[in-house]
Amino acid sequence: MLSNLVEAVGYALVVAFLYLLWPPLALLGAGLLLVVWANLRPQRKGSPLAGAIGAALGAARSAWRAEKARGDG
Repeated sequence: MLSNLVEAVGYALVVAFLYLLWPPLALLGAGLLLVVWANLRPQRKGSPLAGAIGAALGAARSAWRAEKARGDG
């Protein structure tokens, strides 16, 4: 549990630093950290969170590409 706390504090410090540079950068950095952390962390049995995040991102990307291909008209 302590390693999870240390990890969370480290990520909070990174996001705080990004916020000091430029606030919208903090949102982007936090989102990227969550995605990378969910995909690189070993998946525990009974914890489909990383799979759900990956599926949601894939669906969002597919919808974005379809909308982009459709164009403005």
